[in-house]
Amino acid sequence: MGDISSNELNKKKKMSTDEQNCFTEEPVKENVEIIIKDAWLSNVQKRVEETKLVNWSTQSPTIFKVPRILKETNPSAYEPRIISLGPYHRSDTELQATDNLKWQYLKYFLRRFCNINLDYYLNLIKNMEDDLRRAYSEDLSMIPSNDFILMMLLDGCSVILKILWAYGSATTLWADVKISRDIFMLENQLPFFLLEALFNSAFPHQPDSLSQNILDYINKITGSDLELPSSDSGRFHHILHLYHSCIIVPIDDPTPTQSSTSGLRRKLNKLLRFRKKQRKTQRELTWIPSATLLKQAGIHFKRKKNAKSFLNITFKDGEIEIPQLQMDDHTNTVLRNLIAYEQCSVEAPTYVTSYVHFMDCLIDTAEDVELLQQDDIIISGLGDSDEVATVFNELFKEVVIESEEDYLADICEKISKHRNTSYNKWRAKLNHDYFNSPWALISLVGAIFLFILTAIQTIYTVLGYY
Repeated sequence: MGDISSNELNKKKKMSTDEQNCFTEEPVKENVEIIIKDAWLSNVQKRVEETKLVNWSTQSPTIFKVPRILKETNPSAYEPRIISLGPYHRSDTELQATDNLKWQYLKYFLRRFCNINLDYYLNLIKNMEDDLRRAYSEDLSMIPSNDFILMMLLDGCSVILKILWAYGSATTLWADVKISRDIFMLENQLPFFLLEALFNSAFPHQPDSLSQNILDYINKITGSDLELPSSDSGRFHHILHLYHSCIIVPIDDPTPTQSSTSGLRRKLNKLLRFRKKQRKTQRELTWIPSATLLKQAGIHFKRKKNAKSFLNITFKDGEIEIPQLQMDDHTNTVLRNLIAYEQCSVEAPTYVTSYVHFMDCLIDTAEDVELLQQDDIIISGLGDSDEVATVFNELFKEVVIESEEDYLADICEKISKHRNTSYNKWRAKLNHDYFNSPWALISLVGAIFLFILTAIQTIYTVLGYY
């Protein structure tokens, strides 16, 4: 019984070997995992070490790609139709037809207006190439240095001459209008310091600054009478930013300058809210009823004359004063790109976003548009009133704004308080229930007439007893 056969002994040896393998394989697997983790950690650490810290207060990008969630609401409003300026749309084949026009502008720039040769301008841009690249939010490393420098020279000269010549030159009136639209595109902006360097080199004795020339151009194509802010052009990032700075000047509640830390936090909050859509934030805003409902509550609308900016809305003694706005395709495009700039920028106050929120509240239906048209507040170049209402309703889609950043919040609160007084609530209900349609009015008049007849009959009946 104590003897063990050779077969059993072999089985036990095999089991012993398998057991050893079970115990030895696991540590080997752990070692492999540790090696993989170490390699991954090494790669991550290398990426961190290679990342260059950016001074957000002085070198944050100012020319952005429009966030996808915004662009989806109306893609054509953010894309140039005639001319590509800068790197974002340079590969668009439909826009390359204007490349020959850019070379014509460059030739005019070199021959007609100055004696400085081509080498000077190329070297000028070469010296600022790093700063130019940093002005854009996207990675431009795939564009070779020579291509980037030439692109900046061609595009910069084209914009300067187009602004100086305004309407007229080498293009038709139709092309001029479309090019002016493209110049306001956020994705089509050029750094202002590039334009200023080219302008000052080519026109050293020009009586007006580049900023003033650009503003004259803006006033001409928009029919405005804007003025430059007290700060000089060193504060402008690009043409769209200059326009944005000019339209918020008349507002009496400027947003304080933010530190780099708060600016970065604000930008991160915007990015997070683009993903989450943060309905909570929008519910915190002060909402007001539509124009027709406000009118029923006794609130009147009046066109504000001699207003420096369409943003300058006021409310006093039951009357809302709003500057006139010509609503057409160009206005829609400019408003959308101004909003996109506000949504992406660390620094830009959200005045245009607040304005659009206010107008979105006032305009729900075509009836609201017609009411504002009667008061000469809206001039439509879009078609019928339904289309204008749709444009305003879609402008505020997918945008975010903090309630404390809403410069019209106090006005909205005053309007709400005025409407919610007992007398105005009773008046609004009376107007809505009895004066909203001719049949309701006829019914009310008939009821009053019947009441009077009944009262007279009752009086005669009582007098008959005496």
